[in-house]
Amino acid sequence: LRDMRAAGCSGISFGVESGNQKILDGASKQAKVEDAAKAIHAAKAAGIKTYCAFILGLPGETRETAMDTIRFALKTLPNGAQFNVLAPYPGTQLHEQLQEIRRELGMDEDPREQELARIKKRATGLAFSEEAQKAFDEELTKLSTIEQSSPEYGVTRNYLDWLVSLPWGKYAKDRFSLKSAATALNKRHSGLDDVKDRILEFIAVGGRKQQVGGSIVLFVGPPGVGKTSLGHAIAEAIGRPFYRFSVGGMRDEAEIKGHRRTYIGAMPGKLIQALKRVEVANPVIMIDEVDKIGTDFRGDPASALLEVLDPEQNSDFMDHYLDVRFDLSRILFLLTANQLD
Repeated sequence: LRDMRAAGCSGISFGVESGNQKILDGASKQAKVEDAAKAIHAAKAAGIKTYCAFILGLPGETRETAMDTIRFALKTLPNGAQFNVLAPYPGTQLHEQLQEIRRELGMDEDPREQELARIKKRATGLAFSEEAQKAFDEELTKLSTIEQSSPEYGVTRNYLDWLVSLPWGKYAKDRFSLKSAATALNKRHSGLDDVKDRILEFIAVGGRKQQVGGSIVLFVGPPGVGKTSLGHAIAEAIGRPFYRFSVGGMRDEAEIKGHRRTYIGAMPGKLIQALKRVEVANPVIMIDEVDKIGTDFRGDPASALLEVLDPEQNSDFMDHYLDVRFDLSRILFLLTANQLD
């Protein structure tokens, strides 16, 4: 004990466990009292002023008996000495105290700190815009101050997850080889020479400009003629990932531009979800059945598509959920319809 005090230790701990039979009957109880008394007298001789008893893993009656036993043994404490009894109950309280002890010993990190570290790690290497970087910093600071039990904590964490899931500054490398493009088109279709020639012309112009972003290709024809598979062939030819979704029967513009975060279960729109899935900012996105898009009191999705498809506007596309601008100008949009009118 003198060595412990010299090393900076200022307390003594008595452990009483349910597996220790000394506290379960009268004879052994007296032995336990004597052991505790001897330890206290030795601690008193060493000059220790603070005493703490940890009583873990005991059922209710046995726990109270153990506390009475230790209090009886500590009647000889010097004046001014401090004595604390930690008697956690089974269940949540015990689990929380165990976690706190593990954190103090460096065996376990705070869950909040783990979450913050995970989000910061995912954000490493992303080329955020100035607006997105500001939003990220503000929301990360908010997350570090909100209690985990608060509903706002989950909303903020989900927002940050979406923000760091987007491919900020990540682009697929384009291929403009007409030979490989023709091979990809012929592998999927026999015939349709006029359509293939027009697609090859489009890729040739893109090779001349060294980019095909900002363009829109519309395929019109009855179901089953190969419009969607042509989109797959184009994506394969220029070396970009492919994503397809249909707007047939869509009546809510939030499907395109997302829901505001004030709503329960809010999510970004289809375009942001597509970018998260393909993990690059210049994929080939096919929007099917544009001639069957609907309109009702919830909004006009056809008008919302204007901001997505217009090259003059989509460089600053604003999703309602993210509330920061994302550049869609390098996406190649393919549209399909069954009739022009």
